Amino acid sequence: MGQVSDKQRYFQEYYTENEKPKRKQKEAKFGGYKNSSNPRPGYYKTPSDVYYRGEVISNATPSTFKKLGYSWAKDHQFVYFQGSVVDGADTKTFIVNNKEVKDKSGKWYRGKRVR
Repeated sequence: MGQVSDKQRYFQEYYTENEKPKRKQKEAKFGGYKNSSNPRPGYYKTPSDVYYRGEVISNATPSTFKKLGYSWAKDHQFVYFQGSVVDGADTKTFIVNNKEVKDKSGKWYRGKRVR
């Protein structure tokens, strides 16, 4: 086994196996959530809400919400483009791949089905 550095030795001597250093948690910084005059661009979520550019998306579920890129997102129930629900999009098959946006029924562009 290699040599132990001074820093490692300090932590080995100072902390026991049951006592580990506690890290101070950083406060989450949400532009639109903390400061509505300067909303954070794009989607972000808190444990209770999902936001797009500082506005709450009322029907979004934070626990299943995923950003897909290029202003697209989805949760277990809906697909979203720029914070609005996209009617007719299938959440189970909906994908964004290198700007190609599609689901089982066709391709999408800027929140609308094109084929």
